[in-house]
Amino acid sequence: MIRRIILFTLPALLLHTHSASADVIWVPDDYNTIHLAVNATSPGDTVMVRPGTYDQGATFPDYDIVVMSEYGADSTIVSESRDRFASVFSK
Repeated sequence: MIRRIILFTLPALLLHTHSASADVIWVPDDYNTIHLAVNATSPGDTVMVRPGTYDQGATFPDYDIVVMSEYGADSTIVSESRDRFASVFSK
C-alpha cells in the first residue's frame, strides 16, 4: 500500500516565520533523500523538495522545520511503500 505525504506549498512557507539563520536545504541537490535532508536541519530550516516521486520516509525532529515541494503537492509525491504510517501535512 502506498501512502502519500502532502508537502507544504509556497503560500505556507510565506506564512511561516523563519529566524535570520534559517537555511534552505534542497532535495536532491544538497541531499539525495528527504530523510538525509531532514536529519541535516536546524530549527527554522526549510527542506525544499524538487518535483518527482520519492519512495521514502523520514523521521521528523522535535523542533520546527518546513518541508515543502518546489512547485506544490501535485508535482512532488512522497510515498511510503512499507507497511508504516505516513503523515499528511497541510496548512
